[in-house]
Amino acid sequence: MDIHKVVADYARLIVDFGVKVRAGDTVVITAPVECRELARQIAQLAYQRAAKEVVLEYNDDQYKRLRLINTNTEVLTDIPQWKVESKEYYARQKATMIFISYPDPELYQGIDPVKINHVNQASRKALKNYSDMIYSGDCAWLLVSYPSPVWAKKVFPDLGAEKALSELWKAVMYAVRLDQADPVKAWQDHQAKIQQRVAFLNSKRFKKLIFSNQSGTNLTIGLPQSHLWVGASSTTNDGLEYVPNMPTEEVFTVPDKYEVNGNVKSSKPLSYAGQLIEDFSFTFAEGRLTNYSARVGQEVLDNIFKIDDGANYLGEVALVSEQSPLAKLNTLFYDTLYDENASCHLAFGKAYADCLDAKSSCFEQDQKRINDSLTHIDFMVGTADLSVVGVDQEGIETPIFINGDWC
Repeated sequence: MDIHKVVADYARLIVDFGVKVRAGDTVVITAPVECRELARQIAQLAYQRAAKEVVLEYNDDQYKRLRLINTNTEVLTDIPQWKVESKEYYARQKATMIFISYPDPELYQGIDPVKINHVNQASRKALKNYSDMIYSGDCAWLLVSYPSPVWAKKVFPDLGAEKALSELWKAVMYAVRLDQADPVKAWQDHQAKIQQRVAFLNSKRFKKLIFSNQSGTNLTIGLPQSHLWVGASSTTNDGLEYVPNMPTEEVFTVPDKYEVNGNVKSSKPLSYAGQLIEDFSFTFAEGRLTNYSARVGQEVLDNIFKIDDGANYLGEVALVSEQSPLAKLNTLFYDTLYDENASCHLAFGKAYADCLDAKSSCFEQDQKRINDSLTHIDFMVGTADLSVVGVDQEGIETPIFINGDWC
């Protein structure tokens, strides 16, 4: 594998298809120091597309771990205003945002989860306005992952370091369609298929969804009247279509905050803030989480649900076939961006406001019935025997998923 060619092709897909950099754009790239080759390639291409400015912000996860261990909580939770303002400055300019992840599923292993929670919560509060600006529709944005050796060894523990990294690169190329002769054409075909499913679901105007399987999931999720299903791409307020996540296989919408009832069991471990949560289940009544347990990571869950009241309600419901390309790999990636595209999933916390139809007569009342929070945490619930049934306003039931796949 010529890794330099792969990185160059990855950058081209990101710039020309993912966010479609245009003349006059400001582009902000946030990247770990280990991903500098990809970041520089993106910057070079953006300038070649006549971007007005490219801002490159490096970070260092190992330094973050070192700082967490050696700095007291009071200092860590004091977020300087200049850092907040620097991010909001570019969001106000409607800059194109590209975020590169360099996953390490156990980055914060051994560090007090309460301390981590305090730090994360302080950061979320300080950057809430920035996050709201990003998701307001003014900015095109994209999240991608770059294979790291530690991530590779976690995913392929039985392989040597070099072989594991090579296999992870192959999986990433497959997931983002870089292994295709024409990646852009492959993405266009993929988008068309997802948009067909979006159109079907939006035509049905379901009142609620019923999830069930033999693992213990029996969950009813109500949907706001003005809900919209979304998938594959988003559109900025000025009409630019972009892809927020690469890879993406999901079709998703927003639940009614107060109409979630029953039980749901996880189908994959969750890597959250460098800590693993495994074999967990939840019980809901009138939307609110009433009970939960985890075989591994119970304390991590405890801290998640203390973030704010909204962390105890759902903000997303997403459908992903067990026959999706990532699901067919039958690989646990320990990274939400990849695992959520191999499985139906739900999310605690903030709902995506663009999943409501602003033209609907119910829009204003439905805005009060979707969740808000400082957090948004996806967890996987898809299984090979998962059934999803849609129930419309007249009570007519329509099978959506049978045995984990689209009907």
